[in-house]
Amino acid sequence: MTLFKFILSSLVSFFLCIRNTLYNLKILKIYSFSVPVVAVGNIAIGGAGKTPLTIHLSRLLSKQKIKHVIVTRGFGKKSQGTYCLEHNNKNNSLKSTDVGDEPLVIFNKIKDAPIVIDSNKVRGIKFAIKRFSPKLIVLDDGLQSTYIAKNKDLVLIDISFDLKKYRLFPSGFLRDKIKSLNKSDHLIFSYKLNKNKKTEVFFKNFALTKGIQTSYLTFYPYLYKHSFKKNKLMAHPKKIFGHTLALCGIARPESFIASVPSFLNDTSFTKIIVKDHFDYNLNQKIIKQRLAQHSKIPRTTINIISTLKDYYKIIELEFIKDYDIYIVDIETRLSNEKVFLKNCLER
Repeated sequence: MTLFKFILSSLVSFFLCIRNTLYNLKILKIYSFSVPVVAVGNIAIGGAGKTPLTIHLSRLLSKQKIKHVIVTRGFGKKSQGTYCLEHNNKNNSLKSTDVGDEPLVIFNKIKDAPIVIDSNKVRGIKFAIKRFSPKLIVLDDGLQSTYIAKNKDLVLIDISFDLKKYRLFPSGFLRDKIKSLNKSDHLIFSYKLNKNKKTEVFFKNFALTKGIQTSYLTFYPYLYKHSFKKNKLMAHPKKIFGHTLALCGIARPESFIASVPSFLNDTSFTKIIVKDHFDYNLNQKIIKQRLAQHSKIPRTTINIISTLKDYYKIIELEFIKDYDIYIVDIETRLSNEKVFLKNCLER
């Protein structure tokens, strides 16, 4: 750890202490609502599985016929104000630039819960309650929203990494202190590659000491192919033949890249990695050039394999019909599921 990073991390720690003190003393306002708010979040920068857990929770609530609304800020969207995605609205034509990429992923993987997208989460929750009269609000990425009174905090911990990385940014990748987990109601351990045993033991002992329930979120990848004729994804149980370009713009692309060879007949492929929430539409020329640069055989045999999060953006590109598009999506399993759901619903 460099001295510069240590100083910056100390400043972040100081800021967090001041912020929390101001909220504890009620100098800064905390907004309460007439409907219970269950927040899904994590303490780290980058993807730990918040979107898959939000989807999993929504499906569990729907099975129990619990009317709920998902509220999310829609990171990466270009629009202002409040937007809404509803399953019974046939005029849903919103794009990732309107609502962000993650809300589109959630919307297309759940059956009935509406999604309210607003960078002002308080306004979004008020809108959701007024319009839909739900029994519960699921707040996506809500752990750091200290200004919102939450009934439950469901916190993801990615146990793939060395424990030394669990330090405040920029010394590590934490955006909040580990002790902030004291206020959590359920810890969900996720890992997309391999578990780090030392990290797993540390957080399991932490949860045990604090009396916090725990679960494991496990990911299972599946392959789909986009049908331009039907304009939708179709299950693709076969191997992919031909030259393949892996195009990816997610926070932690390692697990996606590691899964790609299992879907290919020839396990060699070319990687094109861009930043998380990448604006493909704004950078069409750059992406087209990079794809062409790696396309060494006729385009009719060129494949692009990507993630579902990227899919809703790349499918809008003008030149994308020149390629066969394959998408790796994931399904999830959650251990201790009954206890998890009961914990979410307890007042």
